[in-house]
Amino acid sequence: MTHAKLLPQNRKSPGNGGYIALMTTIIISMALLVMVAQEGFAGWHARFNVLGTEAKEQATALADGCADQALMLVITGFSYSSSTTLTLPSGTCSIAPMDTSSKGFVTIRSQAQVRGSY
Repeated sequence: MTHAKLLPQNRKSPGNGGYIALMTTIIISMALLVMVAQEGFAGWHARFNVLGTEAKEQATALADGCADQALMLVITGFSYSSSTTLTLPSGTCSIAPMDTSSKGFVTIRSQAQVRGSY
């Protein structure tokens, strides 16, 4: 006597149904990973933009201070005939030679550098 196994009629044979779900999960995960990485880099670059802006503001304040220093020296009778560079803990400041070509006026030009920003 032989016994035969009968398969139910509605049973499916093994196929690729799980492959589609797996590939969809991988693609969605990669897309989310790219979006998270972009947001991380955006924050990183924004941080350096803020630091650059702060350094430029500090350089402007340092250049104004150097110009005030040169103005004080002009008032006391001193005049720059060559450029002068001042090195401070916060940065460096250069004062160009004074321009006295305008009658009664003195032009003082200064430039400061703080962490690579002028």
